[in-house]
Amino acid sequence: MTGVGKTHWVQSSDEDDVALEIRIPVVLPPGVRTKELTIVVKDEAVLCVKHKDTSLVQWRLYSTVSDEVEWRAEQEAVVVDLQKKEGGTWPCLLNLPMRGDDKLLLTESELDALFSAEVKALPPVKKVQPKEDDGTEDGTEEKPAGEDDLDRLLEETVEEIQELDMFVKAELKGMEEEETEMRAKLRELEEAVPLAETEEARESALKQVKLVEKMLEIHAKTRELRSYPCTLKLFLETQLLDLMKSRVNVGELSDTETEPFLREEEKELTPHQLLQVGVQLLQEQELEKAIHFLRIAAVHHKHPQSISILFRIYSELGSPRGAFLLLQRAKDDEDVDVTTNLQVAEMFDRGARHFPPIFGAAIHFYQRAARNGSVHAMMGLAQLYLRGSTSATTLNETERKANVNLEKYHAWLQQALDRGAGAAYFVKGCMHLRGEHGLEKSYAEAKDYITRARQCQPEIAKRAAGIDAALDRLRIEEEATAEGGAESAVAASPETPSSPSSPPQSPATGASSVKANAAPKVTAAARLAALEEKTAGAALSGTDARKPAAKKVTVSHAAAAARSRVFWERTVVVGTAVYSIWSLAFPIRVMLLPHFYNVLMMFMDSFGIGSSSSSSMLM
Repeated sequence: MTGVGKTHWVQSSDEDDVALEIRIPVVLPPGVRTKELTIVVKDEAVLCVKHKDTSLVQWRLYSTVSDEVEWRAEQEAVVVDLQKKEGGTWPCLLNLPMRGDDKLLLTESELDALFSAEVKALPPVKKVQPKEDDGTEDGTEEKPAGEDDLDRLLEETVEEIQELDMFVKAELKGMEEEETEMRAKLRELEEAVPLAETEEARESALKQVKLVEKMLEIHAKTRELRSYPCTLKLFLETQLLDLMKSRVNVGELSDTETEPFLREEEKELTPHQLLQVGVQLLQEQELEKAIHFLRIAAVHHKHPQSISILFRIYSELGSPRGAFLLLQRAKDDEDVDVTTNLQVAEMFDRGARHFPPIFGAAIHFYQRAARNGSVHAMMGLAQLYLRGSTSATTLNETERKANVNLEKYHAWLQQALDRGAGAAYFVKGCMHLRGEHGLEKSYAEAKDYITRARQCQPEIAKRAAGIDAALDRLRIEEEATAEGGAESAVAASPETPSSPSSPPQSPATGASSVKANAAPKVTAAARLAALEEKTAGAALSGTDARKPAAKKVTVSHAAAAARSRVFWERTVVVGTAVYSIWSLAFPIRVMLLPHFYNVLMMFMDSFGIGSSSSSSMLM
């Protein structure tokens, strides 16, 4: 068995409860009795069910378990009782990596096509070439070298910008304004160097000059790369350059993160021990020391958990160093890590600082985690293909629909189901409950999947209080439909005997022979179904209420995305305009400041505030 199939597994939501029950349906060969089976655990994580030399089941479990195995046979199934070695809830039963050549995984060329379609290239960088001609022969006024080229360049740039996408315009304008600010700051610092009164002040000014020059160098390289059609490799390179520029802005000139050992004992500690020391120091409010130990684990051992904690700490401090460590670790091809890849994928999915919401980037990092068996990544990929975009997106409706792929949605969901993921069971059960995304409504299927979800993920029952009511409604609906169909079949059957005293069948209506004064038969199930239709109770958290008289109004994902896009476009434009006005008004604000204070003093003197204060000071 490559997947769990119809296997049911049960665990507790209590962190201290390590009991694990696995009910495996096993089809035994003819003449074989269950007592002839052998069930053992190998290498602390591989569950084996054998009959002599024939392997019936061989699964690598999600985490380690005790070697002691208790099992029993119950109704064509083998029930295995195990003990987890560590507390905590498992997200799935099996740790089953994917094949690298699996057809579900997009190739690099397919990812490049996604990036090229979503991340539009900026206009190419144009350099002004000065004229070699020193003058004109027609007697016209001589222009400085390069002035005609500059005018032509400005005209071409204006024409290109008018044809650009709005988001490209915003990015281009932001990069130009950033470069202008950095060059102005560089001139200011270069002028301050010779005016420094002390050697310390001079050294500080020179260091600031180096920082700004480094930022301009990185900015120019990023601008040049953004003028090429975007690919996966190019996108990751520009993201790292953006993070490096942010690191330089906080005083870090090196291209990589480093952390020295302060004592020899630190070299002997394992990554897990360094993590434990760092967490303990965090609890004791020793932030600087905690960061030191976590950085040793992150820099020298590439420890994923330490990097994840550092990312959160640096994010709270407003530093890009954590994001730089996280992205560097996630893109490491020599040792692909699930934790950091999943974290980066989720940020590219919802959008965060240094991690814009890019569909191709989210798919790339989700795939890297899913290839190593992460069911969270598989569920994330399923949702991406269902939506056709990231949670927050700049894609228009046409682009979003082009990315929707229900076949891949079901395929990725099945990958999680094969590994026994409780979240996947719940999603599949809800689809059968509602009859959506190509699945039929089925009480039996919905009940089975939701029951399995509750067994292996008990917290799901707490988050879905209305699921039982929805299941009951579906059951009543199916029973009423079945009874109504049976009655119609009996009524339409030509073999049904008619009462001699009943009136003849009406040729106009085609009704069967019944007594004229007979009341229509109404079953209990039909009455319950009619009663359910009148209630306004919602099935799943109030979203499945049936109101015949009210028209259900839905808002499409595209409309929400469009409103979000318009809101951010207006925000960018208004913010840029306000910032520009505020910056341009600086000289006026400086000139008006003395007059403002004079008016304020006159106002205070008129109320006697200034005089009373002066007299109190003299006393």
